[in-house]
Amino acid sequence: MKPVNEQTIKELGKRFERLIFKDITAKEMEDYLDKSIAYNVRSVLVRPYWLKLAQEKLKGTDIIIGTGGSFPYGNDLPTVKELAAKEAVAMGYNDFEMTINHKALNSGFPEIVEKEIKLLRKATEGIELKIILEVCMLTDDKIRQVCKICVDNGVNFVKSSTGQFQGPTLEQACIMVDAVKDTKTQPKVSGVKFPKPQNALMYMMAGIQVIGGQETFEMIEGIRFIRERGIIPGAI
Repeated sequence: MKPVNEQTIKELGKRFERLIFKDITAKEMEDYLDKSIAYNVRSVLVRPYWLKLAQEKLKGTDIIIGTGGSFPYGNDLPTVKELAAKEAVAMGYNDFEMTINHKALNSGFPEIVEKEIKLLRKATEGIELKIILEVCMLTDDKIRQVCKICVDNGVNFVKSSTGQFQGPTLEQACIMVDAVKDTKTQPKVSGVKFPKPQNALMYMMAGIQVIGGQETFEMIEGIRFIRERGIIPGAI
């Protein structure tokens, strides 16, 4: 993959994933999906009742359609998470995200997190799996610990946050980058805080591969502005 500053805006689109979880009308959903195509985003996350519309609108594109569960606390039993993943696969999703039980991890039960990740990987065989750490709840060592479990079990992405609490610090993002370096697991950040375009750009320059959120179009436009002003040189 090209360095961030060498990617065109169209290429940068594939570094962003659009979360569409708020209450909207069918017309608004269609507009979001049209914009997702125009901005060339990597994926969209939609609730199950919008899946059919998303499949129809995105047919013929390479945009991934995802969903998730156990937001934001990750308290569900591993078998409940497994069932949710199986249901998502059966419905036709090709991306699934799940929050770890960080309270169990912090209470001294890492085996619960390892069990749920193993079950999820098996349940989502053939589609993309993202494990959400909620790093603001974890120490640096626990971030590394979960990243290793994800790497060992063939998870596609470790994701920093649900976006419901505090997003990751740059230091925490770098811990994730280092923990999965030279593996098939990639780091993703969500919960980017204001100013979002500048922070998103910084995360990517630090090695984060994908940025997720509800304001991805705005972040892409902000990066376009930064480049057009010559603040940070790069391809337009």
